[in-house]
Amino acid sequence: MVMRGVMLRECSTNCKQLFFTFSVILMLGVISACGSGGGESELESKTSATLPEPIFKEISFTQSGINFLNTIREDETHNFFNYNYIYNGSGLAIGDFNNDDLKDIYFVSNQSKNKLFLNKGNLKFQNITDSAGVAALKGWKNGVTVVDINQDGLDDIYLSRSGRYEDPDQRANFLYINNGDLTFTESAAQYGLADKGYGIQAYFFDYDRDGDLDLYQMNHRLDFNNKNTIMFLRNEKPEDYDAYSRDRLYENKGGRFVDVSNNAGIFNSAWGLSAVMGDFNEDGWEDIYVANDYLTPDFLYINNQDGTFTESIQDYFQHMSFFSMGSDWADIDNNGHFDLVTLDMAPEDHVRSKRLMASMSNEFFRTMVDEGLQHQYMINTLQYNHGGGNYSEVSQVSGIDKTDWSWTALFGDYDVDGLKDLYVTNGIRKDITDNDAAASTDSLYALGKQLALGQVLKLLPSQNLQNPAFKNVDGLKFKRSNIDWGMKRAFNSNGAVYSDLDNDGDLEIITNNMDLMCTLYQNLTVENKNKKLRRIDVKGPKGNREGFGTTLRIKTSDGKEVLEKVRGSRGYLSSSDPAIYVAESLDIQEIEVTWPTGQTSVLKSAEDLAKGTIDFEDAVFQNIKKDQVQGYLTKVDKSIIDFKHEENQFDDFIKEILLPHRQSEHGPFISKSDVNGDGLEDVYVGGARDQSGSLFVQTTDGKYSKSSQATFLKDRAHEDMNATFFDADGDKDMDLYVVSGSGEFYQGNSRLLRDRLYLNDGKGNYSRAAADALPNDQAGGSKALPSDIDGDGDQDLIIINRNVPGEYPKGAKSFIYINEGGRFVDDTKNVSTDFYETSQMLTDGVMIDIDQNGFEDLVVVGEWMSPKIFMNDGGEFEEEELDMDNLKGWWQSVKPTDIDNDGDIDFVVGNIGLNNKFHPKPDSPLYLFYNDFDENGIGDIVLSKSNGDELLPVRGRECSSQQMPFILEKFDNYEKFANADLTAIYSEERLDASLKLEVNNFASGILINNGDMNFEFKELPSLSQFGAVRDVIIKDVNKDGLMDFICGGNFYGSEVETVRYDSNFGSIVINKGNGNFETLSLEASGLVLNSDVRDLETVTIQNEEYLLVTSNNDEVRSYKFSKRP
Repeated sequence: MVMRGVMLRECSTNCKQLFFTFSVILMLGVISACGSGGGESELESKTSATLPEPIFKEISFTQSGINFLNTIREDETHNFFNYNYIYNGSGLAIGDFNNDDLKDIYFVSNQSKNKLFLNKGNLKFQNITDSAGVAALKGWKNGVTVVDINQDGLDDIYLSRSGRYEDPDQRANFLYINNGDLTFTESAAQYGLADKGYGIQAYFFDYDRDGDLDLYQMNHRLDFNNKNTIMFLRNEKPEDYDAYSRDRLYENKGGRFVDVSNNAGIFNSAWGLSAVMGDFNEDGWEDIYVANDYLTPDFLYINNQDGTFTESIQDYFQHMSFFSMGSDWADIDNNGHFDLVTLDMAPEDHVRSKRLMASMSNEFFRTMVDEGLQHQYMINTLQYNHGGGNYSEVSQVSGIDKTDWSWTALFGDYDVDGLKDLYVTNGIRKDITDNDAAASTDSLYALGKQLALGQVLKLLPSQNLQNPAFKNVDGLKFKRSNIDWGMKRAFNSNGAVYSDLDNDGDLEIITNNMDLMCTLYQNLTVENKNKKLRRIDVKGPKGNREGFGTTLRIKTSDGKEVLEKVRGSRGYLSSSDPAIYVAESLDIQEIEVTWPTGQTSVLKSAEDLAKGTIDFEDAVFQNIKKDQVQGYLTKVDKSIIDFKHEENQFDDFIKEILLPHRQSEHGPFISKSDVNGDGLEDVYVGGARDQSGSLFVQTTDGKYSKSSQATFLKDRAHEDMNATFFDADGDKDMDLYVVSGSGEFYQGNSRLLRDRLYLNDGKGNYSRAAADALPNDQAGGSKALPSDIDGDGDQDLIIINRNVPGEYPKGAKSFIYINEGGRFVDDTKNVSTDFYETSQMLTDGVMIDIDQNGFEDLVVVGEWMSPKIFMNDGGEFEEEELDMDNLKGWWQSVKPTDIDNDGDIDFVVGNIGLNNKFHPKPDSPLYLFYNDFDENGIGDIVLSKSNGDELLPVRGRECSSQQMPFILEKFDNYEKFANADLTAIYSEERLDASLKLEVNNFASGILINNGDMNFEFKELPSLSQFGAVRDVIIKDVNKDGLMDFICGGNFYGSEVETVRYDSNFGSIVINKGNGNFETLSLEASGLVLNSDVRDLETVTIQNEEYLLVTSNNDEVRSYKFSKRP
C-alpha cells in the first residue's frame, strides 16, 4: 500500500538514492498515532437547513459495550522501513457463536488482543474474549474469516497472520474451533490450515463442486523493494518465488486441507490485498479474482472445471486499478449479472491530490503495458458486467472513482430501496506519499544530516477522512450521501462489515479503526421510513452448510431479477454477515437457486417463498433452461473485409506534454459505394501512416476482393481520415476523395496533410487526379461533404478540418470548394463569411435540408464547441443563432434523422461520453487556456476547473513544470502549488490574453427539433454513455416504424493520467416513442465492440445486411443483421 508514488516520479536524481531516502520517510513518518477523529471531510461538509432524517446513528462504546481499539507500536522487528504493510489495519467478523440468532462480533488487533463481543440484544454487547480463549496475543494478525470448518453447526474463527518474523511458526494461521460452550480451541495444524505464509486473508469456497469447502489463502510478498520494478517482476521466474509469499489453494479432502496450488495452476507471488470468489465467465464454476497492490496487475483465475485454473484477466478487463486494495461483488443494477468494485487511493480533494499524487511517466506507463503488466490507473474501478464475460469499467460515470486511501468496499441495501449502495472505509495514519515531505528529506540527506524522529514527523501531514457512503441512485449512478445518512465524522478506518445486529430489518455497519475506537452505526431506516429488509438464510450441502457460493436469482412480479450470493469473506480483511437481505417490498414470484455443487432448484409456491430459510436438503433439483435471447446482430467469425489497421508509433506527448489526448490516432474510417456499376456495394478502408488504404470490391458470390493497390500504395505516407465517394468529374461514376490528417505531420511533413482525389475510370480503377485539381491546403482534416452548393448540377465539397498539428487546441480553417469542371477552387469567403471565419476543431458534419427550402444546410460538430448549423439560402451559408451554450463538448459525430416522425430533422450527436474524470457541467465547466505562458515560442495548454469560487489547475505541479519550468521557480513546493488558483500560477494578464475554450457537457444524445430552430437535447441512456460515440447508424432495428440507432466508439489515446476511453462495447438504442429511449443489453443487441472503434458502415450482400466496424490498430469486424420476429 505504501510508497506508491515512487515509480511515478520523473526526476534526474539517482533512483536508488530516491528509493532509500523516501523509504526512510515512510518508515519514520507514520510512527505517531492519528489525531482524534471528529473533523468533517472536506469532500462533504456542507450543511443544509432542511436535511432528511439520517439513516445511521453512531452508537458510542459506552452504550454498546464494544470497547475495541486497534493501535500499533513499532520496534526493530516491525517498522515501516522493513514492513510496508504495518499500517494496513485489521479486520473484524460477524458470527453467531452461540446460535441464539443474534449476531456477535469478533475484532482483530494487529499486535494486541483480539476481542469477541457477544450480542445480548438491543445493540448491547458483552466482552467474552478471555473466557472464550480467542485473544490471539501472539504474532501479527490481519484478516479473519468465520466458517464452520468441521460442519458441526457452530461458527469457528480462522485468523490470517503475517509479520516480519524469521521463524515461520510465528506466522502460522490460527483456527479457533467452537466447542459449543462459548469456548474455543486452536486447531489449525489438525486441519492442515496452519499456513505459514505472509497471510492477508482467507476465502472459503467450493471450487471443485464436490459439496465441501476449499480454501484460497492470500499471502503477500515481503520484498517491498521490488514492488515497482518492472523488469524485475517481468524477468522473475516462478522457481524464484519465496514459498511463504505465494497465495495457496487448499482442497478439502475428507475434512483435512491439502495444498494443491501447483497442480491447480495457482502459482503467483504478489502483494494481494483482497479477493473475490465468483463466477466471472458465468459458466457455473467459481473463479478467483485477486486485487494486487503495487505494480503487479490483478489476477483473474478462470476455473477450467477440471481442478485447474488459468490466469486470464487481460481477456476480461480493459483496464484496472493500479494499487488495488479492497474489492466487492454485487449486482448493482439488478440486470442478472454480478459487478466488481476495486478500490485504489486517488484523492477527490484538489489540495490533497496535488500534494500527494506524483505524475505518471509516459515512458513508464508505456513500458508497463508493453511488458504485459496491463493498463493500470490510480482510480477505483467498477467493472460493469454485461454478461458473457464482458466487462466495462464505469467507475467515473458511476461517481465512485476517487475515495482517497480506501480499504473496505461493501455493497449493501442500506436505505432499503432494492438497490445495492456502497460503503467505503479509508484513511492512513500519515500522508506518507506527501511530495514535499519526500523532497525535504531528500534535501536534508543530501546535506549529510541525520534526521531525528521528531523532525521527520513534523514533515508529514495527517488527516482523518470520512468513510464515503454512496447511495445507489438508479442502478448505475451513485451519490455521495454522508451528510444525508448521518455519517459526517472522519476516521482512519480499515475493516468493515454489515449485519442486522438488532434483528429489526435493516443493516448496521461496523468498522475497525486504527488509533480510534471502533465504530458502530445503527441503521434507523425501519424506525424512520418503516421499510424493512427480509433475511433469507441458506443452508448448503453437508460439507458446506453455510452455503458459501450459493446464488439466488429472485424474480419479482414487475419483471425484475435480483441476484444475490452467499459469501463469507467480505469487507477488507473481514467476514461479513453471510445471510441474504432483500427489500421486503419486493413481490417475489420465484427464486432460482444455484447451489455450490452446480445443482439447481426453484422455489415457486407461496409457502416455500415465505420461508426464511432455503435448505439444500429440502431442494428438488431440476435443470433450469436459460431463455435464449437472439440478438439483432450476430458476429461473423471471419470478417468479410480482410483488413487490419496498423497504427504507426508516434508519441504526441513529447512535444505537447499537457495534451489531453492524442491527435495521431483518429483513423480508420470506412466508406461504401458501387464503384464499378454492377449494383453491388463496395468499400474503401483508410490506412494509417505508411499503410495504404484499401478498396474492396464485392463479387457476385457475396465476397469482397481487394482491388489493385498500386495507386493507393503511392500515397501510403499519408494518414487517411474520412473518405467520400462522389462524382467529381461528371462522368456518372463514383470518384474518391480521401481526407488526410493526424497530429504528427508538423516536422517538415505538412505536405502529407494535403487531401487526395482519385478519379474512377468507370470500372472501379482509380488514378490520382492532377495536382491542380485541388487547392494546396494543408491541415489536419476530418471529412469531406459533397453537395451542389452553387446549384450548377455538379458536386462541390465542404472540407471540415480538425487540428493544426503540434498546436492543440488550435482549429484548422475549413473550406468550401466549388467544382469548376472537375477542378476544385477554394471559394469559402464568398460562399460563407461565417464559415470562413470558423477555425475550430471540427470532427464531423452533414449536409441536410433542415428548413426544406430545397438547399442543403451544413451541420458541424467538434471539440471544445457546441453543434453549429449554417443555413443555406441558395446563395450563401449563414451561421444560425442557436440556444446551445450548455452543449459545449468534445463532439465526435452527428447524424440526421426524424426521430419522432413529426416531419422535421432531428440529430443524433455523439460525444466523448460521461465515463471520464473531468465531469464538466454547465455550472462547472472544464476550461482550456492556450498561450505561450513561459515565452519560449511554444504554445502551452492549461486545463482548469472551478471549485465554485476560483479556477484551479487540473494538471499537477510536476507535469505542468515539465512544459513550463517557471512553475518550479514560482512554487518551490507542492503545498504552495496545491493551494494556488489559476491566476496565482499564470497571472490574470496572461490568462486574459489566452485562447480560452470550455466544455460543459460530455453526454451523447439527441437534438430534438421542436421547430423554429429550437432544439431540445435528450441524453442517451446511461448504458450508452460508457465511452465515445464515434459513429452512429440510423436504422429501424426492431421494425416498429421508429428510427433506432446503433452506436460505436472508444478512444484509447488519452494521456496516461486520464483513464483511456475503452468501456463502450457498442449499443443499440431503441426508440420507444414520446422521447423515450432504451439501450439494449449486449446480449439483446448482439454487439461486443471491445476495441478502439472508429467507424460503422452497413453493406448489403446477397440480400443480407451486414454491419462493418473499423477500429484503430485492429481488424475490421463484421456483424450480420438477424431476422427476428
